Amino acid sequence: MRDQGSSGSSKADWYADPLGRHQFRYWDGLAWTDSVADDGQQATDPVSQVPRQPSAPVEVSWRDVKAMKARGDVNGLVKVLRSENKLAQADAFRALGDLGDQRAVPALLELTADDTESLRVLAAYALAKLGDPRAVPVLLGALDHRPDTNTVWAVRGVGHLRSAEAVIPLVRLLRQLRIVSMFEVNLWLDVVDALQAIGDPRAVDGLLNWRSNPSINTQAVWRLGVTEKLAARVEHALAACGRQDVPTLVSSLLEKPNEETALALMKLGWTPQSDEERLAYAVAREEWEEAGEIGTIALQPLLIELERSGNSGAFSHGEMVGIARGLGATGDVCAVEPLVRILFPGPKDHWRDETNVLCSAARSLTRIGEPGIEPLVTMVGGNKLASCGVKEAADALALCGPRGLEALGSALQNHSEAHRRHQELIADGSSHYDDPDNTGWLKWNAVRHALVDCAGKEALPMLEAMLDDENESVRTDAADLIAKIAKREPN
Repeated sequence: MRDQGSSGSSKADWYADPLGRHQFRYWDGLAWTDSVADDGQQATDPVSQVPRQPSAPVEVSWRDVKAMKARGDVNGLVKVLRSENKLAQADAFRALGDLGDQRAVPALLELTADDTESLRVLAAYALAKLGDPRAVPVLLGALDHRPDTNTVWAVRGVGHLRSAEAVIPLVRLLRQLRIVSMFEVNLWLDVVDALQAIGDPRAVDGLLNWRSNPSINTQAVWRLGVTEKLAARVEHALAACGRQDVPTLVSSLLEKPNEETALALMKLGWTPQSDEERLAYAVAREEWEEAGEIGTIALQPLLIELERSGNSGAFSHGEMVGIARGLGATGDVCAVEPLVRILFPGPKDHWRDETNVLCSAARSLTRIGEPGIEPLVTMVGGNKLASCGVKEAADALALCGPRGLEALGSALQNHSEAHRRHQELIADGSSHYDDPDNTGWLKWNAVRHALVDCAGKEALPMLEAMLDDENESVRTDAADLIAKIAKREPN
């Protein structure tokens, strides 16, 4: 037989008699039975013969209950426990639990043996608020069937008592609960909060895998707009339950990085020790540039995320900026091709009009060195058609030192004649789109802006040398740009 301090299982067994008449009473898994025991001797004491509170219904409102609670009227609240007003009745149970007055215990213990489950569970919940472990068997019994309002009170009750025997039933409920409405959302949150209060490492596995739980209707979660709320609560629960099992959290982070695990570890004061751990932590937090700075090992997760983001209808240009910067931070030549793809997107790519994304890709290419600069030089200086990304490429070249300025100078010389022809067409009344060399004119314009706005005075020696160029268009461009720089950056 179990003593009072260890009671708390939903299994059929002997527990401390909640009615206080005997040392033990038998719980059959669903309700208290007539079987009792004292000093090892079994007997019977029918539950139905136990004196009860007067059965006459007490008619009160929730306002009456609120007033009783305010003045600490325990006896008045006990009378309301059998009210036919269910709202007032539930408020009375909560009020007795909140007051913390032990005078309510006998009445509550009697109701844990009632034939009506809702009364049993509410009484057990109030006992739990009073810190009485004799409530545990009733509370756990309410966790063993399809979730309803009784389940809500049971979950909150075992959370108040921090019952370690509730961990497995709670994890099972967490895995089986299918979220389709706010009722299930709130119950799910109550379960997570209860597990957090208990802080048992056995809950870690169930909490880690909540996103992949097939019982969660992700469409409903998205429709209800509660994903971030669920994740935040899991994070706190993981920190509480993982306090004694940090290695499991770290292993999970390495195997499948996710933000809740990373934040839970951070709350526990954990810091990454190896490059693999630092990478997993950065990926979990979606800190892509920090991931890239770890080195080549970050390339694969960055490329996976690029593929996912590039094909996602819920495209985030902020995430794409981070990925581009992360690829550049690796310094790996294998990052050149994906960065070129980002910088010069196709007509169906989501980010083609996002200047921040294009700019980040262009500057990331310059971080890789000559292998990354060469595609920029080819695109800006050549005649290949490009509808976007050229301006960002030219700006990046203007900021990467002598090699970039040299490339812009060559591009200016190459495209100056295209600009002259373009001006002649405009003078004849044609539109920009009638120019067969419209690409050359666009690149000429991008190079000029880069030299003035980005390079500034750094470009003056090169432009002054162009004043002696044999091509009149180049000399005119050089003189004009020198004047613009002087006006923009006077001595």
